[in-house]
Amino acid sequence: MMNLLHLTDTELLDYLDKFSDDPLILRLVRMQTPYAEVLDDLVRAGANDDFQFDNCYSPSEYIHHLENEIEYLSCELAESQKEVAKLQARTVLEIMAELKNDIEATNNEVRRARLDVGKALQERDEALKKLKMWTTLCERPVVYDHNF
Repeated sequence: MMNLLHLTDTELLDYLDKFSDDPLILRLVRMQTPYAEVLDDLVRAGANDDFQFDNCYSPSEYIHHLENEIEYLSCELAESQKEVAKLQARTVLEIMAELKNDIEATNNEVRRARLDVGKALQERDEALKKLKMWTTLCERPVVYDHNF
């Protein structure tokens, strides 16, 4: 084992952090390292050993990247919500138009039915007149004049 007595506290902590496999030593190193929680959070967030994200972003760049992505997705969400509102409004208008067309079609059928009823009543009245006339003719005795 290497003699570690000549190292400063910071160097010793750095050395133990990089080369020790003992979980207890690593935990103690993390407790003594300034910003240990921040570094742990960065690692949990996906930073590599050089504290870069996606091998190209520094932590501050990655934060800006995520902020931009959040802003972009928020705009997309707002646009999608507007589109949903338009579709809902359009759907209501379409239903209203369809109902209006159904009402007009039903009113046209009612008009045709009333005309048909009127024609049927006229035909019935004409048939009754003809029947009455035939009944009247049949009740009178028929006189034949042979002197033609």
